[in-house]
Amino acid sequence: MLVISVALAFGTAAFAKKYKYEEGAVSGGGSISGTVSLKGKPPPPIMEDLSKGKNVEFCVTHPDTQKDGFRPRYKVVAKGGKLSGTVVFIENLAKGKAWNWKTQNFDFKTCDIFPKIAVVKKATKAEKKAGGMVTITNRDPEILHNPHGYAVAGASRKTLFNKPLPNTGDVADVTKNLARFKKKKDKHFFLQCDQHNFMEADARIVWNPYFAV
Repeated sequence: MLVISVALAFGTAAFAKKYKYEEGAVSGGGSISGTVSLKGKPPPPIMEDLSKGKNVEFCVTHPDTQKDGFRPRYKVVAKGGKLSGTVVFIENLAKGKAWNWKTQNFDFKTCDIFPKIAVVKKATKAEKKAGGMVTITNRDPEILHNPHGYAVAGASRKTLFNKPLPNTGDVADVTKNLARFKKKKDKHFFLQCDQHNFMEADARIVWNPYFAV
């Protein structure tokens, strides 16, 4: 996952320790615009041999599958020097506009995950109770998917949830699991299918609503 960070100078250790974003009215707000560029060529895709995995007959129906049963898995995507799948955000804001959070759903479809890049946040007590903040849906017929979510820090992974979805239309609401995020440690959320480990998605963990994907 490629992330551009805009960090503000007033972030301090004490601020991070006591951090709690405060929503309020904002007038005369500014904006940031531009393009995230890549110099040089992106790395080549990882070629997954689907014949060595489960549910081969179905998984090869993915539109990106090549004639020999290999599917390219891209870690970096760029066209004309412009990066796609990039998260731009501002760090360490104590207060500002309302979250206006809309459900972030990850679809497990044709042995793949959509979207590939997203943002997630720590659930508040109210969000834990209400649910529906982050969900995962199995869209594949008669295919068992097993979403496994991690908080990643360098080479370290912390399991947040592991929820089997055996049937089409099954939904896992993982809102409560994301209440385990720690601001000082957690930045990267990684989602994978334990049944088909080539199925991957990434998300930036954000702590205020000033972000764009």
